[in-house]
Amino acid sequence: MKHYNDNLVKFLTAIFGIIGIIAIIASCKTDYSTIITHQYSSKTLAKWQSERDSIYKINAKFAEQNPHGFTDIPRTIEKPEGVYRIAVLGDSWVWGDGISYKKVWSHLLEDKICSKYDNIEVMSWGKCGWTTQDEYDFYWQEGYAYDIDLLIIGFVENDPHMGADAQPSKSQDWLDNLYSSKNLMAYKELLKKLSTCKSQHQTEIIFVISPLCINKKTIRWKEKILYLLQETGLKYVDLYDDYQKQYREIPCETLFINPVNGHPGEELNRFIANHVFKYLKRNKHLKQKRY
Repeated sequence: MKHYNDNLVKFLTAIFGIIGIIAIIASCKTDYSTIITHQYSSKTLAKWQSERDSIYKINAKFAEQNPHGFTDIPRTIEKPEGVYRIAVLGDSWVWGDGISYKKVWSHLLEDKICSKYDNIEVMSWGKCGWTTQDEYDFYWQEGYAYDIDLLIIGFVENDPHMGADAQPSKSQDWLDNLYSSKNLMAYKELLKKLSTCKSQHQTEIIFVISPLCINKKTIRWKEKILYLLQETGLKYVDLYDDYQKQYREIPCETLFINPVNGHPGEELNRFIANHVFKYLKRNKHLKQKRY
């Protein structure tokens, strides 16, 4: 009987665990999966999951028209004459997990640029679950054909993953390992390949280092990545300082889509778009203003 009761307890615990995490499971990876879901009622969790599923279906339907499955309109491979082409390359932060693709920072950036410049095209190249390795593979195999002038690569903290396995739900040890000396040596070799692409295809490359939550550990991780970017001659926009100045007084969870979907919400997407736009203007990447 005791053995039966123990098994029953384990079974019920597993069931409640599944109910607790179902709101953060979908085809897109969730960057922060450590939120304690049992703080919320099953009704609230179901509502958030329903909203996420609904947005995912809309985004996926829109992505069907794109030959690569991106949440972007189809583009001609041949660059129109006189056009300066920008591509934003990323993961679910660019595809749109739990948020309309129109409100994703790459599309907000596109809107800001195209409202002022009539000769610039901004493309959104993002897939859920992509890492820098996946992004490099796409650019090397297909993306280069679009004759990109400026490639903006969004970087978030799980991007140094060099393997084919997916991010586990309990990801802290997994994340720590991404910043081990061994893994970062492999990541540096990948950055060298990107630097070679820059020269080979005459494409400027800029990494956008985007925080979600900032603490001592994430700052150490970020510094390691900046060091590698500097060593490999790749430019970057570090948004950490501006993030800390603007959001110092509020919990980072308030910038999530909701408490159980650790992707950036509308406010953080606007923040990234605004600061990248300012960087591009300041460094004269945007020219031929429409009068």
